Amino acid sequence: MSRFKNVENCIARDVCTGTHRVAVCRNRQYITEYYNTLEEAREAREEIKQVFSDEGQLKHSSHHYLKRVERTRKYTEKHETKLIKYGNHGKSRNMFVEHCRDCGGEVLLENKKRLSSFQNGNGWCQKCRFKHKEQIEQLVKARIASEKALKNNRTGVKNVLYIERNKSYTVAITRNGQRFWQNCKTLEEGISIKKKALNIFKQTGCLPTSSSL
Repeated sequence: MSRFKNVENCIARDVCTGTHRVAVCRNRQYITEYYNTLEEAREAREEIKQVFSDEGQLKHSSHHYLKRVERTRKYTEKHETKLIKYGNHGKSRNMFVEHCRDCGGEVLLENKKRLSSFQNGNGWCQKCRFKHKEQIEQLVKARIASEKALKNNRTGVKNVLYIERNKSYTVAITRNGQRFWQNCKTLEEGISIKKKALNIFKQTGCLPTSSSL
């Protein structure tokens, strides 16, 4: 049974949460937004379609950006920040402030992604990371050897990601600074590509190019 039930053109209702998903596709590009009410979803859908009609570009609605701004404001209020100047033109920006769990030194983080990574990781500053270099290398090796997918991987298969915007799958593998990246249409195809790429790495020590598979 599908989690989403179609309500009307480009709008579906999430039967689990009751929210409404707006999904607009133009020229093989997708935009997806979520709203609490059907009225909000309709307004967003019409704005997305109108902008595409006027400009020929698929863009998120203003409602989507306003929600992001509000979420960022609430998130920022919960964390200590500091205004930092950078460059030679007197520019400045707010950065999140954390402290190293090892030495207690101040750590400045430029966005929510880096803050979350710091908090969910070992919480070391750059100096302490260097001091614990061998420990970090062991953790990386253990992660590579594990077949367990990351928590945010919706497929449940390590190295195979589902990209909702494109309605497709991506195989992403990193080994010794090398990167392999290839798109595919199905999860089964992604698993097959992953196995081939890892077999080549095991035999040659190098990841293949996407065009060679």
